[in-house]
Amino acid sequence: MTDAEGAITSQSQSIVSLSARLETAEGGTAGNAEAVQSLDTRVSGTEDAVNSQAQAITTIATTVGENTASVEEVAQSVDGVMAEKTLKVVSGNRVAGMVVRSELDEDDAPIARIAFQADMFAIVSPDGSNETVPFTVYTEARTINGRVYPAGVYMDNAYLGAASIGRAEIANVIKSDDYAQDANGIPIAGIKINFDTGQIKAAGLITSRPMILAQGSFSVSGDVHGGSRWAFVNTGIRVGKSDVWQASNVALVAAAAITSGATAPGGLDPNNTFWTLNASIQPGARWNGFGGANPDPAASWRKDPAVLVNPYWATGNDQRVFLAIDLEAIGGVYFSNPKIEWTVFQVT
Repeated sequence: MTDAEGAITSQSQSIVSLSARLETAEGGTAGNAEAVQSLDTRVSGTEDAVNSQAQAITTIATTVGENTASVEEVAQSVDGVMAEKTLKVVSGNRVAGMVVRSELDEDDAPIARIAFQADMFAIVSPDGSNETVPFTVYTEARTINGRVYPAGVYMDNAYLGAASIGRAEIANVIKSDDYAQDANGIPIAGIKINFDTGQIKAAGLITSRPMILAQGSFSVSGDVHGGSRWAFVNTGIRVGKSDVWQASNVALVAAAAITSGATAPGGLDPNNTFWTLNASIQPGARWNGFGGANPDPAASWRKDPAVLVNPYWATGNDQRVFLAIDLEAIGGVYFSNPKIEWTVFQVT
């Protein structure tokens, strides 16, 4: 204990060191081992403050030739507000370590931290076997059989109650827990996505999405009978000259219907009167009038509709997607001044 100008300090220290060395026949050192334990306590006080610190350091090390491996443990407690234990294991200049600390943060609130330093971090089963490893953390990228696996957390099996995933890369297969298929590989329950083959198998598959790309209508003057045809019906879907509208990227499907009442000489035969509209895309249809130099088409259904559509896949806007609509009817049915409605669906 010392006392100097109002400051009182009490300190105690214990150091134990053990070492062993093996010499060669020529008097050189073939190998050595060393163990050092240091215990240190210190308490100091002034009129305004008291400080205390305790520290224990244990170090063991071995050297054979140019190879050295060491283990160092440090435990310390400071002023009753911070406690820390560190473990540092070094071999071949590669460090594995752990820091366990409990202290007060900048707002004087207690906080506990654990940090690890390692190439790989894993948790094994309590019996010490390596049969079950819930997860492994790799801090550096690995190359296995020519494939690069980035640093990250790896799990053989994961059960998530809820997950929000911004981006995922699936190497093999993802499937629902109830997925099953028959002997021919036809799914009978659940869903399975195979990223190796690009196959998606689902039982009772229903795909639903907003598919309407454009819709409109036009009216025809006079009586319309079976066999009538309206070609180059302007859908207002703006495309470029090079777009192929039923290619691998998108497929367009059209449907049309007459919403006006039907008429037949002597009345409609309820058993033998049928009618339908067959609508189809006219792929590659072109017209020279959209450059602005030519007048509008004479037929109303060939003019631009009020609403124009700019699909994301179009490479330009100087052309349009056109429909061909045919009326098929039997039983002498005809329509007076009919209104024809059409819809274009986009199927990806």
